[in-house]
Amino acid sequence: NYAADVRIIQAEIAKTHAAASAGNGAEARVAMENTFRLWRLFRQRNIDSRPKDPALAAGQIKTEAHLYAATQQVDQQQWKAAAAELDLARQVLSQIPVTAPR
Repeated sequence: NYAADVRIIQAEIAKTHAAASAGNGAEARVAMENTFRLWRLFRQRNIDSRPKDPALAAGQIKTEAHLYAATQQVDQQQWKAAAAELDLARQVLSQIPVTAPR
């Protein structure tokens, strides 16, 4: 269900955040790849299935933008900046209404 999916992606973002905050490059890169893989699955399952829902669409666009920026920061070994983007992604994701598809 949607709430469980949100918890899964939030946990993965938190794991990536921890690795980036610690400056653990190898772990941060692997975690970022996993986060993006899970995000694509989450988006397909919960957001793309409701293209006319403006709250989901806006939240998805913002969350994805922060995840993409975090990916770039990880690639550039900018750990603090990556962690900040991941914080923003988590924040936006947590604000998406939980009136998601069943």
